[in-house]
Amino acid sequence: MVWSPVNAVNAYLETVKLCKLDVERNHPCLKKSTELESFELISALAAGMNSQLIVEVSSAPSATTIALAAAAQQTGGHLVCILPPNAHTLQAESVEAMKDLGLEDTTNFVIGGANELLQNYKNVDFCVIDCKTQEDCSGLFKLLHINPSAAVVVAHNVLDRMTTAAYDSTFKKGSAKSTTLAIGKGLEVTKIGTCNLCSSPTEKGMSIIPERRYRGNQKSRWIVHVDERTGEEHVFLVRKHRKQLNGL
Repeated sequence: MVWSPVNAVNAYLETVKLCKLDVERNHPCLKKSTELESFELISALAAGMNSQLIVEVSSAPSATTIALAAAAQQTGGHLVCILPPNAHTLQAESVEAMKDLGLEDTTNFVIGGANELLQNYKNVDFCVIDCKTQEDCSGLFKLLHINPSAAVVVAHNVLDRMTTAAYDSTFKKGSAKSTTLAIGKGLEVTKIGTCNLCSSPTEKGMSIIPERRYRGNQKSRWIVHVDERTGEEHVFLVRKHRKQLNGL
């Protein structure tokens, strides 16, 4: 699968805009993210690999849900968000919130046990599971029917569990590669198959997601670097002060 920097950038920027709009409109059903920038990175990854079927397992919709829906909108794909059993009220409120954000056509909220529902979705291109709210993350990973040619699995809050890593529990064999990022309580990104998460005509082995302004004089950008010797991928969040940038 060929990496699309155009899709990644567009989804990233759309996520920034929509999450800001969500804060302004204060949708009560959407949890506000405390993990700086993780949802923007996730959106860029999902869109950049042209994901068609995206699945999220979480206790409630959040900024990550918005990010994944924005990615699906960019690629013409579809997001399925699996919510806990008896979350009927939350489901209805989430549908209205996504409609308010213009994402209703790309998102479907289903309620029930993730252990049962995950098996209904075949050839998943991109999956995000919140390990903090799931008792058996390892079991969920094993139930995934991922796209065998190329897929990405993201695990949130992996440090909240002793053994939850998708890479260790399920995808260690074969062509899977994984890295854990120091974002929030651990963000594990596992690539399966031939999906190339970064390619750039201008910078060999490196793809850069555009800079974003922050409060004060700071800027930041995500940098994805591939070790040419080992093939390992490393993701960095680089911040710079405006004075430093002017001096370069």
